[in-house]
Amino acid sequence: MSRKFIAIAALGLAFSIGAIAPAIAQQGKPASREETAAAVCMLAPMTAEKRLEACDYIIDSGSVDGNALAVALIGKTNAYLEMKEDEKALAAATKAIAAAPNLPLPHVTRAAIYSQMDEHQNAIADASRAIELDRRNPAGYAIRAEAYIGQRNYAFALGDIDEALTMAPEFPQLHLLRSITLLGLDKDDEALSAARSALRLDPELASAHLVRFDIFMDRKQYALAAADANRAAELEPKFYEAQHAASTAYAHDGKFERSVEIMDVLIAKTPDSAQARNGRCWALALMPDPERALPDCQLAIKKDPEHFQALDSRAFVYWQTGRIEEARADLKAAKKIDPDFWDWDKREERFVTVLARRYLISLGHYTGQIDANFDDMTPTEDAVKAFQKQIGVTQTGKASLALVTRMGRELR
Repeated sequence: MSRKFIAIAALGLAFSIGAIAPAIAQQGKPASREETAAAVCMLAPMTAEKRLEACDYIIDSGSVDGNALAVALIGKTNAYLEMKEDEKALAAATKAIAAAPNLPLPHVTRAAIYSQMDEHQNAIADASRAIELDRRNPAGYAIRAEAYIGQRNYAFALGDIDEALTMAPEFPQLHLLRSITLLGLDKDDEALSAARSALRLDPELASAHLVRFDIFMDRKQYALAAADANRAAELEPKFYEAQHAASTAYAHDGKFERSVEIMDVLIAKTPDSAQARNGRCWALALMPDPERALPDCQLAIKKDPEHFQALDSRAFVYWQTGRIEEARADLKAAKKIDPDFWDWDKREERFVTVLARRYLISLGHYTGQIDANFDDMTPTEDAVKAFQKQIGVTQTGKASLALVTRMGRELR
């Protein structure tokens, strides 16, 4: 599945914030004045710069240590994260652990940072320590589940999520995380139910709409997928992944012009985005308009030479324009970058099938859509057999480059 597991982004840090009160209370005494001040520096609504200034003031005063110092350092950590300075955030969280090694909060926070940095084993270690320190707090379980998902260890992730849900069933992100995990276990029906639970608790949770988009795409329910992607884009206008998802759904539904329209808008916003350029290249190639598609593919690859999907798109463009050896070179390069994304050995067969569908429509043998679903060959087989019968050859139902070339000659 090409787009799964895109919705986890900030879950861990959300749990870190929620972990504050129990993390302090678990020490078995009321919060001190210093601890309260540190919590305010971390939680009070303010800009990242102001938060950093406020927490530094408390830290530099020399009047706090232990839990209070750790909480202030976590406030500083969150400020750095808002400022996209992950390494500084990691260093601050590490200092917080040193200040209060038996407080769960710093371990939870550093685990969340490691999870976002894809350092999954480190995240698991920190989250496990947080769980040891406080088994009643769902944060450690949730973040450890994130890390397990990063390792594709979905069975372990599901166990942690279910444990967290017994403590926080009202938390929509937990249901979302459960949905993502169930997708990894290929339990799509249960995943859909969990995504719906998340949306019942929070109808404006954009990431849940995108997870449901994944499920609908797998089920080939493209109109429903597009609706969820569009809703996610409405809720998070700067979450450009949602707009790209909507374009993909429309392309799969054969609505290529609508797909291109969305990518036109997205490229206007992000002209240097390799992903956006590739999205438009693919939609244009399917229209078909390979000559217009090629510049977008070229630019996508120039921006990101490791963008294997752009290489695949350009291969499809080359295939349509008769540049077969160049297409094969692109497919070989794409396979080397990500050998597991497609069944690359069957990619040429998929390209031939799409071209055959186009010709067969003009020849009156095929009435289906020329869509982006390259996995289902059966709608084409009967049409290919009809054409083979027409020209007096063995009716195999299988398209080939030679047969497609013959179709083209029949139309001239």
